[in-house]
Amino acid sequence: MIIDFGISDLLRLQKNMFLDEDKKISYYLIIVHFSAPKNIYSEVTISDMIWYEVVLSDGRKIVVTSANYSKEISTNRNQEDRKII
Repeated sequence: MIIDFGISDLLRLQKNMFLDEDKKISYYLIIVHFSAPKNIYSEVTISDMIWYEVVLSDGRKIVVTSANYSKEISTNRNQEDRKII
């Protein structure tokens, strides 16, 4: 989990400083507080998305997700396929 890595990284960077349990909990709560809005925004923007399926000129059916869109736009040489994506 990203938050666990953030805490581990924070503690690693301050390895010379002794942290008691209260300070560890405080750091954890600060990290959670500042990362929550970004995580909520990401979840809402992706969950409301309607992914549609298209048939390309070579007969492949793909679901146009963010990843597939980027891949097909950058690698597919057929202009008509890029238009329907």
